[in-house]
Amino acid sequence: MTSLYFLAKLVLIQLALTLFFPLPTFASNAINAQEVIEELYTLKSADTNKFNKKLGYLKTIENQLTKEQRLELLYFHAYSVFFNGNIEKTIEIGRNIISKSKNIDLLISTHLLLGTASLYARSWETGLESLLFISTNIDNIDKKDLHDTANLFIPFFYVQSGKYEAALEHLKTVDTKTLNGRNKCSWHQLALESNLRLGISAPQLFEAGVEICHRSGEQYIANLIKSNYYHSESKKKPQYVISEAHFLLDNLDSFGADLLEPDLYATIAEAYIATGDFDSAEVYAKKSIEYKLERTTLLPMISAYYSLYEINTHRLNFREALEYYKKYTDINNKYLNEIEVRNYSLRLAEHKVNEIARENKSLADQNSLLKLEQQLTESEKENQQLFIMLLGTCLILLIAYLYKARQNQLRLKQLAEFDSLTGVYNRGHFTQLAKSALGFAKDSKQSASIVLFDLDLFKKINDTYGHACGDWVLKQVATVCQELTRKNDVFARVGGEEFCFLLLGCDSHTALDVAEKCRRAINAIVTKESGFDFKVSGSFGVSDNVLSGYELDRILADADEALYCSKSSGRNTVSLYNPAAEQTSLLKPDGSPATLG
Repeated sequence: MTSLYFLAKLVLIQLALTLFFPLPTFASNAINAQEVIEELYTLKSADTNKFNKKLGYLKTIENQLTKEQRLELLYFHAYSVFFNGNIEKTIEIGRNIISKSKNIDLLISTHLLLGTASLYARSWETGLESLLFISTNIDNIDKKDLHDTANLFIPFFYVQSGKYEAALEHLKTVDTKTLNGRNKCSWHQLALESNLRLGISAPQLFEAGVEICHRSGEQYIANLIKSNYYHSESKKKPQYVISEAHFLLDNLDSFGADLLEPDLYATIAEAYIATGDFDSAEVYAKKSIEYKLERTTLLPMISAYYSLYEINTHRLNFREALEYYKKYTDINNKYLNEIEVRNYSLRLAEHKVNEIARENKSLADQNSLLKLEQQLTESEKENQQLFIMLLGTCLILLIAYLYKARQNQLRLKQLAEFDSLTGVYNRGHFTQLAKSALGFAKDSKQSASIVLFDLDLFKKINDTYGHACGDWVLKQVATVCQELTRKNDVFARVGGEEFCFLLLGCDSHTALDVAEKCRRAINAIVTKESGFDFKVSGSFGVSDNVLSGYELDRILADADEALYCSKSSGRNTVSLYNPAAEQTSLLKPDGSPATLG
């Protein structure tokens, strides 16, 4: 009995030790885990191999981590995923962290990552949320290095929004002497990119930035600095850029390679073009456009497509050159639209920050009334807040001025190129495009046709039903005719009720067919929507390069003569210009005489 009692006692003691005193082991792991987390913040962009090893270790003890430490582990996982090119997954993980964490430092770090990822994913709403959070919480950050990083995110967003002067002005306010190695490296990267985008060569800034980044172990940022600088020098020092960019490509760490390779390929292509090696240029330009759009910015694609256009133009492959130029134009327009959206996001963020500043001033005024004994202190605070508001107001006025200038530029472009009523090209822009297209057709020995048409009895419609009804008719005619054209056809309103097509690659037979389809489409317009019931018709004149040559004035005059024939022959029909006849005759698409109806 005694031995059983003693044995039972030992079991109870062991059970108690197991239940109530496991803390030294877990506490040791918790301390060790926190040390690893602090180390990961330092290693994340400096040493890829060490970062991955430490991250792997942290995952093995995940079940021993606190709730907040698990969220930090998730942040490092998102960071790794981002630099491996999975942008959408990065945003998904980041949103998950933000929904669960209350730690201001972790939230700031996550928003910094999300704000960067959003630019690649073109998720401007996400970018705006991150910019707002960082701007409104920057003063709540206790860690100086993290505060400096958050402060550099604002000029980073300026750079991505094309506001390079504003970025440089903000960077001038940063005391670089107090920055740690990583933030000093980032400061040089932003300053160099802003200068390069403004067309200012900055070799000393480039050399200093690379040296600081290497000294700080920030290999990815150093590579980004090199990539930007090489691109700016690709046409001035092509052999130097080819050599250095190839060396950089061969030595790229896999960490972030997907983000740098498209730009390096596009840069090498530009440099090869500058040396006259068009075959090598084509290889690298095509490599650049192989990357998925969601894993790169648009700038490398813009450069690569333009290089392919130059290459094919040099080889006299005008058809391929035209296709690549269209892709270049589409991507470039998309980039400009993205810049506008980013600027809009920036303005919203600044408006929010200004609103918060006004709320703070209001609270300060209330406190000053309640605490008269602290009037001097409150007065100093109010002056400080007024100074901040003044700076904010100046910044908003500057941005408003730039925005208004941009809007005026776009408005002038719209007025210069498009008809304000129908939305199709106006006569001036049509003339410019048509001359260029006819010159291209002449050089490449392509067919080209002109279809000119005029709405029948349009003045009667205006006089009988009013000008609003007439405007409605013009819009409907433009809409139904545009639906029958190809993307590379040029369609314009060249007079009050007169429209014109330039059909590149089409002979007179095809042009007659297009004209006949447009005539029928116009006849089929149901006018009840305008509030009146009447018929709409048009008279068409057609000519091509065989009949009239490639000079715009001549081919338009001949098409106009054919149009006059249609008008004189009873309207609502199609006529082909006949240079051999005294009077142009009405013809069907198959060449037979046309009849009315």
